[in-house]
Order: sequence, then structure tokens, then C-alpha cells
Amino acid sequence: MCIQIQRDCLDYFYNVSMIIIAIVNVILVLKIFYSNKQREQTIYENNRKIDLFKKLILDYNLHYLYDFFKDILEEVKCLSRKNITIEEKKRINEKILYDFAKPLRLNFIDVVYVANENMQKNIQNIIDNLTDKLTDTILNSENKCLDEDIFKEHIIKPISTAKIEIISILFKYNGN
Repeated sequence: MCIQIQRDCLDYFYNVSMIIIAIVNVILVLKIFYSNKQREQTIYENNRKIDLFKKLILDYNLHYLYDFFKDILEEVKCLSRKNITIEEKKRINEKILYDFAKPLRLNFIDVVYVANENMQKNIQNIIDNLTDKLTDTILNSENKCLDEDIFKEHIIKPISTAKIEIISILFKYNGN
């Protein structure tokens, strides 16, 4: 009789434990299912954002970025001349600020804001830092831009670095 009661108790605990295990399994399956579904939705949403960013912003406006850097490089070439005047330096600087940087901001950087505010701020900071460096170098009478090494270090290198940083930011965009 005592053995029968022990067997009945063990069967009871066995059955209860099997029910608990089944319930835990169902809960885990549901949790995994919903987390996978949520992850897939996030991936889908990020891919949608990347696709829209590419189609609506980059396809139509990226040329403004490349034009900006091409125009600046073309404009600063005359800084390597020996007899460049202060008025010419001011004209070059104003052209960089108003004819090149302003349209870039209006036609490209401000449009990037729609996709990602932080990306827009980072790109704007890079362009602002670049124009500040160029302004300092161009208008600083101590810098002799005719020296090839100084020209490369203070004009060409910051332009190339800014271009690479911006392209890197655009390349790293993942939809977030």
C-alpha cells in the first residue's frame, strides 16, 4: 500500500512536471517566434529606409557633394600662384563659402536630414570644419600657399579628408 502511494505520488509529480515543461516550451516558442518576427520587421524597416535614402536622396542629390569637392579643388589651384593678392584670396574664400558650400547645404545636406538627423549634423560639421580650415589657410598671410608642401598639407589634405569622412558616413548608414 505504501509503495502504491509512492508510485501514485511519483506519477502525479511526473505528470505535473511534464505539463510545466510543456507550458514552458510553448512560452519559449512563442517568445522566440515574436522576437524573430520583431527582428525581421526591424530589418525590413531598415532596408526600406536604406532603399528610400538611396532612391530619393542619393540618386538625385549626391552629385552636389561631388561637384562641391571638384569645384573647390578647381578654385584653390590658383592659390599656388606666386603673386596672389589679398583681394583674390578673399574672392576665392567667398566663392567657396557662398557659391559652393551654401548650395551643397541647401541641395544635399539639408535633404539628408529627412533620412537621419545625426548623419546630417555630422556631414554639416565636416563641411563647416573644412570651410573654417580653408578660410584660415587662405586668409592667413603667414601661410604661403605657393609652397607645394604647405598647399598639400593645408588645402588638399583637408579637402580629401572631408570627402572621405562624408562618403564613409553615407556608406555606414544602416537605416537607423
